[in-house]
Amino acid sequence: MRLLIALLLPWLLFFTVGRPISGVICLILQITLVGWIPAAIWAVYSLSQFKTDRKIKKAMAGGGLASLGSDMDGVMGGSDSQSDSDGGDGGDGGD
Repeated sequence: MRLLIALLLPWLLFFTVGRPISGVICLILQITLVGWIPAAIWAVYSLSQFKTDRKIKKAMAGGGLASLGSDMDGVMGGSDSQSDSDGGDGGDGGD
C-alpha cells in the first residue's frame, strides 16, 4: 500500500513514515511535472530505508543482533582463556 502511495503521491508517503519536512520538500518538487519522477524515486528509497530501520529496531528489541555479539567473542578471540594460552610472553616465541 505504501509503495503505491510512494509512486502516486510521493509527498504523502513522507508524512506516513514520520518525516514531514521531507514531505513538504517533496511536495514542492512534485508540483513541477518534471520533478514527479525524482520525487517518486526519493519516496521509494525512503520507504526502503524506513522498512530497514524498522527491521533493525525489531531485531534489537528481540535480542537478535545483541546476542550475536556475545556468541562471536569466542570465535573472534575475545575470550580470556584463549588469550592466556600463550603463557603471557607476548607470543614472540621466546628470548
